[in-house]
Amino acid sequence: MLNHYSTTSRRYNPINAYLTIQLCQMVYPGHFVASQAMLENTAQRRRNKERAYERAARGAFGRIDGDQIAFGSDARTGANWAVVATRSVAFVVFRGTEMANLTDLIFKGDMVHNVLAGQVPGGTRYGGSGSLVHSGLARSARAAAPRIINTLNNFGFGPASNRPVVVTGHSLGGAMATITGFDLNRLGHRVVAVYSHAGYMPGDARFAEAYARAGITHCRTVNEDDPVPWIPQLFVDFAKMVETMAEEVRGSRSPVQLALDTLDTMFTMPPRLRNAYCHVAGGVAYLTPRGAPLINPSTDEMMRRRRPGLNVADHATARYGGKLWRALSANQRRGLSGFRVIF
Repeated sequence: MLNHYSTTSRRYNPINAYLTIQLCQMVYPGHFVASQAMLENTAQRRRNKERAYERAARGAFGRIDGDQIAFGSDARTGANWAVVATRSVAFVVFRGTEMANLTDLIFKGDMVHNVLAGQVPGGTRYGGSGSLVHSGLARSARAAAPRIINTLNNFGFGPASNRPVVVTGHSLGGAMATITGFDLNRLGHRVVAVYSHAGYMPGDARFAEAYARAGITHCRTVNEDDPVPWIPQLFVDFAKMVETMAEEVRGSRSPVQLALDTLDTMFTMPPRLRNAYCHVAGGVAYLTPRGAPLINPSTDEMMRRRRPGLNVADHATARYGGKLWRALSANQRRGLSGFRVIF
C-alpha cells in the first residue's frame, strides 16, 4: 500500500498524509517503554534499550509492505526511528513523545527534549550560521543522522541514486523530521517531501527562511485543539508572562505572589533563547471536528477556531489518523481499504 504514495506531489496530498500518519503510529510500538526511559547512563544499558526498541518496532511494522526495513535508536538522546523502503520510495519515520511524557517536555529541565531548552546556531547542517534551532532537536538529529544516512545508502537511496526520500514524524518526531529533511536535502538526497504531524516549532525565522530557499516540500497537519504544534513558543510566551507578573508583585508576600513564584520556578526562561520560534512555510491541513480539513489557513484563522483550553488528548496519533481517514473521498478509501489497520 505504500506504493500509493505520490512522489510527484509538490503540495499537501491527503493520501500521502494518511499513509505517513500510519507509519508514525507504527513507530510507537505499544508495549515498549516510553522514549524518555531510554536515557541511560551506561553504554551497556543504552544498547539494551536500543535493542529492545528495535525488537518491538520490528513487530509493529510487520504489516507494512516495505521491501527493506531498518530500525534505529539512540539511548543518549531518546531518539527512535525507522527507515522503510519500497521499490520506488524510502520513508524515514521518527518517533515522537509518549502521551504520558508530555509533561516531561515542559518541567524537566535536564531532559534533552525539554521545550524550554535553549537554542543553538544551525550551522551548515541546519540553515547556516545565522539560523537558530532548538538545542535538544539538534542534538538528537545529529546523533541519528549517520545511521540514517548509512541505511539509505545501503537501501539504494543515496544521493547518487536520485531516488525519492520522504521524511515524517509525529509530535517531537515531526520536528525531528523537519530538521533532518533539511540536512538530508543539503547532503544531496532527493527529499521529495517532509510530513510533520503535530510537530512543534523547530527553529527561528532565519531557519524557516533557509528552509524556503532549499525548496523542500513541507506539509503539516494540526489537530484543532492540540497544543503541541504551538510549542515551544506557547510556553516561552507563558514563561515571559509569569516572569513579568512575578516581578511586579515581588515582596508583597501575598498569595498571588507565592503562586507566581511557584510558576516562575516551574517555567524558567531558557538561558540561550534569542529569537522567537516559528514553523517553516509549507502546506498545512487544519483538522476540524467535522468535515474536510482547512487547507493552508492563516494563523489568525486557526487561533479563532481553537476552543478554550488545551486538549492533550487531541495530540494522539489516533485522533490525527481518524480525521485524515474521514477526510478521504470514498474512492480514495476504497483504494486504501487494505491498509486501514490502525485507526
